[in-house]
Amino acid sequence: MRHSITSVRLSAIRTLERLLEAGYRRSITDESSSFWPSFIVGDTLRIVFQNLLLESNEEILQCSERVWNLLVKCLVEDLESAAKLYFSSWIELATTPYGSPLDAAKMFWPVALPRKSHFKAAAKMRAVMLESESQRNKALEPTEIMSGEQNGDTSANSTKIIVGADLDISVTHTRVVTSTALGIMASKLNGASLQYVVDPLWKGLTTLSGVQRQVVSMVLISWFKELKDFPKPDEVIAGISSNFRLCLLDLLACSNPAYPSKDSLLPYAELSRTYSKMRNEARQLYSATEASGLYNDLLSSIKVDIENLTADDAVNFASQLVFVGTGTSGLESDGRNLFEELESLKQKLLTTAGYLKCVQNNLHLTVSALLAAAVVWMSELPAKLNPIILPIMSSIKREQEEILQSKAAESLAELIHYCIERKPGPNDKLIKNLYRSKVEGFISRRGSELALKYLCMKFGGSLFDKLPKIWHCLVEVLRPCNLEGLTPEDEKLIDQSIDSIKDPQILINNIQVVRSIAPFLEETLRQKLLTLLPCIFRCVRHSHIAVRLASSRCITAMAKSMTLDVMGALIENVVPMLGDMASVHARQGAGMLVSLLVQGLGLELVPYAPLLVVPLLRCMSDCDHSVRQSVTHSFAALVPLLPLARGIPPPVGLTDRLSRNKEDAQFLEQLVDNSHIDDYKLPFELKVTLRRYQQEGINWLAFLKRFNLHGILCDDMGLGKTLQSSAIVASDIAEHIAANKGEDLPPSLIICPSTLVGHWVYEIEKFIDPSLLTTLQYIGSAQERSSLRPQFNKHNAIVTSYDVVRKDIDHLKQLFWNYCILDEGHIIKNSKSKVTGAVKQLKAKHRLILSGTPIQNNVLDLWSLFDFLMPGFLGTERQPEILNVQQKMQKQGTSHGSIAQAGVMPFLLRRTKDEVLSDLPEKIIQDRYCDLSPIQLKLYEQFSGSHVKQEISTIVKQNDDTGGAPKASSHVFQALQYLLKLCSHPLLVLGERIPESLLPMLSELVPANSDIASELHKIHHSPKLVALQEIMEECGIGVDASSSEGTISVGQHRVLIFAQHKVMAAALLDVIEKDLFHTHMKNVAYLRLDGSVEPEKRFEIVKAFNSDPTIDALLLTTHVGGLGLNLTSADTLVFMEHDWNPMRDHQAMDRAHRLGQRKVVNVHRLIMRGTLEEKVMSLQKFKVSIANAVINADNASMTTMNTDQLLDLFTSAEGKKGARMSKASEGEVPGRGKGLKAILGGLEELWDQSQYTEEYNLNQFLAKLNG
Repeated sequence: MRHSITSVRLSAIRTLERLLEAGYRRSITDESSSFWPSFIVGDTLRIVFQNLLLESNEEILQCSERVWNLLVKCLVEDLESAAKLYFSSWIELATTPYGSPLDAAKMFWPVALPRKSHFKAAAKMRAVMLESESQRNKALEPTEIMSGEQNGDTSANSTKIIVGADLDISVTHTRVVTSTALGIMASKLNGASLQYVVDPLWKGLTTLSGVQRQVVSMVLISWFKELKDFPKPDEVIAGISSNFRLCLLDLLACSNPAYPSKDSLLPYAELSRTYSKMRNEARQLYSATEASGLYNDLLSSIKVDIENLTADDAVNFASQLVFVGTGTSGLESDGRNLFEELESLKQKLLTTAGYLKCVQNNLHLTVSALLAAAVVWMSELPAKLNPIILPIMSSIKREQEEILQSKAAESLAELIHYCIERKPGPNDKLIKNLYRSKVEGFISRRGSELALKYLCMKFGGSLFDKLPKIWHCLVEVLRPCNLEGLTPEDEKLIDQSIDSIKDPQILINNIQVVRSIAPFLEETLRQKLLTLLPCIFRCVRHSHIAVRLASSRCITAMAKSMTLDVMGALIENVVPMLGDMASVHARQGAGMLVSLLVQGLGLELVPYAPLLVVPLLRCMSDCDHSVRQSVTHSFAALVPLLPLARGIPPPVGLTDRLSRNKEDAQFLEQLVDNSHIDDYKLPFELKVTLRRYQQEGINWLAFLKRFNLHGILCDDMGLGKTLQSSAIVASDIAEHIAANKGEDLPPSLIICPSTLVGHWVYEIEKFIDPSLLTTLQYIGSAQERSSLRPQFNKHNAIVTSYDVVRKDIDHLKQLFWNYCILDEGHIIKNSKSKVTGAVKQLKAKHRLILSGTPIQNNVLDLWSLFDFLMPGFLGTERQPEILNVQQKMQKQGTSHGSIAQAGVMPFLLRRTKDEVLSDLPEKIIQDRYCDLSPIQLKLYEQFSGSHVKQEISTIVKQNDDTGGAPKASSHVFQALQYLLKLCSHPLLVLGERIPESLLPMLSELVPANSDIASELHKIHHSPKLVALQEIMEECGIGVDASSSEGTISVGQHRVLIFAQHKVMAAALLDVIEKDLFHTHMKNVAYLRLDGSVEPEKRFEIVKAFNSDPTIDALLLTTHVGGLGLNLTSADTLVFMEHDWNPMRDHQAMDRAHRLGQRKVVNVHRLIMRGTLEEKVMSLQKFKVSIANAVINADNASMTTMNTDQLLDLFTSAEGKKGARMSKASEGEVPGRGKGLKAILGGLEELWDQSQYTEEYNLNQFLAKLNG
């Protein structure tokens, strides 16, 4: 029984229970014999009692209680024998003071114990094997054993068992359990044998020990509570009851907690040491004060009896002593200050007296309440009830031990039951007192709830009839209404009654009473309680959060016991509150209520999950953070229940009123399996034919839009995420227009890396009619951005960068957006970054993330992304619910299954190129638009204002008029070469030695006191280098693995970086190597292939690149790399510059996109927006470019080009960064077609590259430009 292993002890007590049950069933048919051998009844009772005394495991303790209750059904003679021998010892063991050792002589020691080392020190019984003398005692009768123990044979107790040493055991709980067991045993005795019980009880009751009085009172409570089920007690019991009742009432007559009884001058025995300590401290203070000779007058005015000093007397005495320092006269011979010494003694006395007073009051409260409860259970109440009621109510309000508070609450219910017929009766006052107690703190509320619980259990279905005051308290504020036939007038009256209560605490008190009663109310009374639901539902939308919380908790408590009725009413009345956009309090309260229901009902919500999920989803984009957080928590908990709800019919009673919506049923199927989503037909014409996977992506996005959901579109690079997301934004606008809704949709906000802002605008304008979707580029300086803000409402889509959002979040967070789209959304995976913090402050109806790599081999990255989409859905940052999924992912080596386990699959769509492109992988050409850096822009504008442009303009116009050959054609080539170099990098036109004429202008654009030449090597002066770095990092190249947790895996990508002609290319490739790779991407492995490499060695470089996957990049020129090479080991191409002949670029692209290529080839063409490059690339749509016409005179397509188009090539990038790029116009020029033909006619044949280099020296051109 006392083995150190819990399972062994449990098995032993269960075995004993089974044996006793079998014997008891057998004894029912054969009453002549005991079902348990008489000679071991006493020892068995002793063993089980010690289990009750020492056991800390709740399951074993409960089993021990059941075994005890079986044992006391043995023959009365056997019980009498055990009571005679052990009852007084059991009382003494149960009343052992805290911190004192149990008397081993009064405990039962088995003959053979388990290994002695198995017992817990100072907590469990640890004993050694009995010595030879103890072995001899085995054969003795129980009387002899007891005698031997009483004579000091305590060899078994080598280690003392200290009461309270085992922190797993509550001393109070142990006393309650053992006292209850002893009371049950006493109820089985009769006649003279009762004296074995009465004597130790009377002895304990008449001592000064508070603990003994507590235990005796609890034994009496248990004893007479058991006798309630018996017929009228015999005369012996009646006499015992009368004697005890008089003694108890006499003890209750003493209301002073300083004295255990009215005639005693001694304190409780447990406090005697503390009293001695306090009186000694008072004596020291008095003597020290008297010895000082400074306060004799003060002492003479104070009357104090130190020998009989109470805690109150000590406080009064110390408080009257006010010590004031007297300078040097206060110094003692050793230098100490007398005043400080006296003050220290005074504070010491006050501390001890205060502690004593607190402990004394608590002890007296507990003892008095148990004494009064014992009187109540004896069924004979005195004429005056105050001595009984006051201590019981005090315990209900202030008793810290819940188990003792429960005793008082149960006795109060019994007292109220006795007083039903009493006139005048105390019941109404008692119930009103309980109602008020609910506002006096946690302990008082707990006591009131316990009392109401026992009242419900005691009165059952007659509760409201016998105690109408309870119903009056319930409806003091809450108005009963019929749930079924609630009329508008009823609703109005409910609103008026609730609104008329100015003090929210009154409402809260009323609601808490309903909450306390609901779980314990008899089933026949529940319908009456349900009439209060309409009022409580109204409180759910109250303006005060405490009222909303109290009502939500109340409804949850009611739902646990009245699930069908409450949930039906809740779905009809509360669920619509989730969509009440007119009242944020209604949405907050409804969200809070559903959250509590999910926590409280658990699997009982399975039939209701389909009825709750859709309403929750519809408000997950709520502008209020608390609403979003509560509903996402609830949604996350309900999603796993949906599969369990499949095929389950609606709960009984809801079929007619709340039949499941067909649309919602279809939605739930789509939520579980998004492959079932029907094709969504775009309500406008898209200027491109969608591939199948793109249509499926739009289907999914439309599905999210329809139900106000948010998600991550994480297709591989180049599969058209921009197109799909732009299409769904445009479709929302088209549907809104078709619906003829009066209010305009708010604009959508598209956030992307700065280099992609122009790309987004280009893509939208390319595929969607500008009359439907207009864009605004919100970029530029702070002043420029400020000037763009008034234009927001004139555009449907605002395209900006993460950096701008970080800077302007104070303004952007005040606006409400229709869509908020994060391109390359994995940028916000770091939840602590400023960009992430800014983005998460934005408010939008729909939120969408685009990212090819949302996980990057670490599922925790999803938490921050979902914290933007649906805050709280994946738990908190400290305890993300997705954390265990990461561990499963590491074991399984897969991401899709783990994502599904995480519950995020319905909100995440990912297609890889291999999945959607089964044939030869396609070649995806993406134009990335970059804005000129400040230095580039300044140089570009300087050229626009120079006389060189004027010369070119004059020449063109003259040739238009005369038809003659152009005279200064070299200026055209020099200008083109200058502008192309400037678009790539300012160093290519300025060189390492900056012309002095440019120094003043450039010094304004670089930090003060910095070297301009060195400054120009920083990559931000060339947006193309920044874009190249971003592309490579997107491919997983050049990313510093040590800067993030774990290994970053974004796929195996290898890059070809193309520049143009030999001289220009060599210079640009040098800049890429020096300023980008060597400075910012040192871990990039690369090779270089250009015209400087001898033809015979070029294949070796290609071979090395194809065979060695550790080489990340190959730098090469279109002139060399486009000639007969196979570079299929690369799948990403970046064109830093562009050939005049578009076919040359396409040939270079085909070096990688050819037979044998297993991956989709992504081609990135970097184009400077608003410059010559943009104009040239736009003309390539018609297979014509100005450069091709200039270089190749046989190209006839140039006949379509006019003069102002040629002049437009040199137009400055004058920034209309906000709206669409305006086309500069120089005005109409007559005869423009003829003049252009004359210019081109003079270019009869092309020169070699060396001739261009020698003839058109750029330094000479710059000198002229700056001259």
